[in-house]
Amino acid sequence: MSRLTIDTGTAGNAATGDSLRSAFTKVNTNFEELFAGITAKTPTAVGVSGDTAGQLAYDATNLYVCVANYDGSTTVWKKLVLQAI
Repeated sequence: MSRLTIDTGTAGNAATGDSLRSAFTKVNTNFEELFAGITAKTPTAVGVSGDTAGQLAYDATNLYVCVANYDGSTTVWKKLVLQAI
């Protein structure tokens, strides 16, 4: 699914854009799609069947980005170390 854009209308308070209910339905749908690709796991570097480019994963200290589709031999996951806040 592609990103849903909220129609903000032509002028402030002109009632020409999306209703609040419609706008926040779009917001919820956008976030559902965004978070569907994020997994709480520590992936192996080479990955496993089903890993696809663009997936995100995380654990307590790292964020992982899948940079290629799984093929069984190429390293598909890159690790980003999160700094303590």
